[in-house]
Amino acid sequence: MANASTAHAVSSFESSATLTYTINSIVNLDNPGDLTGLTVNGSFELEDSQTYTEYTGNGTSSINHSDSYYGPVEGNVFSKTFSLSGSVGNGDVTSNYLVFFDLEFINASNDSFAIDVDFAYDLSVNTVGEDVFAEMFLDYGEELTNEYFFEDLSVFETGTDQLTGSHKFLFTLGAFEDQLILADVNQFGTASAVPLPAAIWLFGSALFGLVANGLRKQADC
Repeated sequence: MANASTAHAVSSFESSATLTYTINSIVNLDNPGDLTGLTVNGSFELEDSQTYTEYTGNGTSSINHSDSYYGPVEGNVFSKTFSLSGSVGNGDVTSNYLVFFDLEFINASNDSFAIDVDFAYDLSVNTVGEDVFAEMFLDYGEELTNEYFFEDLSVFETGTDQLTGSHKFLFTLGAFEDQLILADVNQFGTASAVPLPAAIWLFGSALFGLVANGLRKQADC
């Protein structure tokens, strides 16, 4: 049996971000219907220089994200998901990850194009424990107007936070002009184990016995 005086509660954090670009329309203003010379590429990559995990004791962390990609966008939707989690029962864990998620329009023609793109984001963070913290930063914008926007979520101790939103990008791409719509998400989490008083464990054992007896009586009915 574990020593009640050294027992610890598990502290944990998790965060997830889903980002989506939807190309609503591309109109050739000079030769309607002709998209020759226009290339649309999507990219998604983890920034290694901003990625790290540190832990002691039995701290653990994991990262789950779409595969890195750079290439043509198939269809009109380009969407990726990135999530981070960590937990510790005896020790501590700290994790930080940064991803880049871009949509690139390259016009190699003499024509001009009117382009309509929606950017949507679904962000969530969740923490369990007394000494735990999770935070997420989202930046997005576009190069032609050099306009950028910022969102962030953060949770201290046990709690949850969620944020969804969207932004419309309307722009005209001139002859031999490029446009980059870009977003980056930084997710950070840290947790430390929290000692539990011995009385809590004794109460938990008694409560478990009552629940088990109740379930057994129901099964016998």
